[in-house]
Amino acid sequence: MSPSRRPLAPLVALILAAASSGCGPREGAPPTERAADAERGPAPAREPVAPPAREAGDPSAEEGEAASPPVTDLELLVWTGDEDPCPEQARGDCHSQVEINGDGRLRLDAWGAPGSAFLEAGLSDDELRAVAAVVTAPGLLALLDQGKVCPEANATEAVQVRLRGVDHQNQTGYCNGDAVQAVRRALLDLVGAHFSGHHMISPPF
Repeated sequence: MSPSRRPLAPLVALILAAASSGCGPREGAPPTERAADAERGPAPAREPVAPPAREAGDPSAEEGEAASPPVTDLELLVWTGDEDPCPEQARGDCHSQVEINGDGRLRLDAWGAPGSAFLEAGLSDDELRAVAAVVTAPGLLALLDQGKVCPEANATEAVQVRLRGVDHQNQTGYCNGDAVQAVRRALLDLVGAHFSGHHMISPPF
């Protein structure tokens, strides 16, 4: 071997070592640079970047996070009407029902609409608070819990209120005390506002 030439064996050994470690030489780089790459080894892995924290109230928050507290303690109101005698304009459908759920859903099985499905609407928080104050009034709950709401009470009307897991219910047909009348007025107002052209009892009210 001529003394002016450098031996190739050490260079070949470095390249082979880099290939066996999973870090190949850069394509197209000169032999000296490829040897340096082999000596340096693989680049360190990047640290994962955490996603930005969600702000409170962000609707994209994952399921399982704490839900908003209920607007009121009212869990369910069911008002039922079974008018008797049934007037001709009812077309044979004198059964009606109004439901208010604790989440603000208002549902109506309309009077005089045979074969129709329940209509649904959503109450605002203010509407829900206002009607809940009426149907959870202590005076009304006491009436619903007693034997008869009034001496003439019958099954043409019934009211059920579920409050903090306890049901208060009774027949209120032909009863016209202030607490019962307040329930009717509140429900008539909501039905008129959300279901124009549909009725919970026979008109005129």
